Amino acid sequence: MLKENNHRLSFESSDTLKVPVQLLQFVLQNGLIQELRVFLALKKIHNTVYSSKETIYGLQHYLGYKSHKSVTNNLTRLKELGWVDFDRKTNLLFIKGFEALRKKLNLPIRTGVYLYHQELTDKYRFKAFAAGAVVNSLVNSQRRNIRQLELLKGRSKEDGFIIKSGYCKVANAAVASVLQCSLGQAYNLKKLAAKYKYITIKKNFIKTGVHIKDARLFAKGHPELVHLLARKNKELVIKDCDLVMGNMESSRRVKI
Repeated sequence: MLKENNHRLSFESSDTLKVPVQLLQFVLQNGLIQELRVFLALKKIHNTVYSSKETIYGLQHYLGYKSHKSVTNNLTRLKELGWVDFDRKTNLLFIKGFEALRKKLNLPIRTGVYLYHQELTDKYRFKAFAAGAVVNSLVNSQRRNIRQLELLKGRSKEDGFIIKSGYCKVANAAVASVLQCSLGQAYNLKKLAAKYKYITIKKNFIKTGVHIKDARLFAKGHPELVHLLARKNKELVIKDCDLVMGNMESSRRVKI
C-alpha cells in the first residue's frame, strides 16, 4: 500500500511483479518504455490509486525523474492508451490488470518474467530488463525448437553444444525483426542487456584454416566476406552470429 511521507513512496523492496514478455516487447516496439515504468510503479502501489500531488511527487522520487512533469505526461499517455482509467468523481486512478491489458493488446503468450524493485527504479536497468526479456525469449524458443528437431532427426553436434552449454545463436537481425527496429538499435539493446547481465554474449567465429599471412589473397577471392573477417591465433576467421545465453527466469501461468 501507499505510504505518504514527504511525497515519497515507501513499500517493501522485495515486492516483485511478473511482467508479460510480450508486453515488454510491445513497449520496445512502440517507444513506450517510460510509460510502462509509471504503469508498473502504480501497480506496485495498488490497483486503485488516488490521483493527488502526493502520488505524482512520490512517483517522481521513486522513479528518479528530475521533474514531476515526466510523471504527469506519462500518466496522461497511459490514460490515452486505456491502460489507466480515471474517475473524476472519486479522483481515483484504476490500473488495468495484466490479463486485461494482454487481451486489449492482443498478446497471446502468457509467459512472464519477474521484475524486482531495483530494476524499476533505474531507467537504464529497466530498459535492459525489457531487452533482456525479449532476447531470453528468443533463446528459449530456439532451444525448444532444437529439442523438437532432436525427437525427429536426432541430435547434431551443434545441437548438442546448444543444449549442454545453454548458448544459442541470436543474430542482431533476429532481434531487429522481433522489435521492428534497425540493426544498430538491436545491437545496442543486446549490448545493454548484457551489461546488466540479463544475457551473456559470447563472440562466435568460423574457422577458415587460412593463415593470417594469406589474408589478402583470401579476401581477394571472397570479397563478400571482407567485412566479416577477423584474426584469431594467427588464423583468419569469419565472424558468425553471437552466441547468447539467457540469464532470466520466466514461467507461464494461466493468468498473470
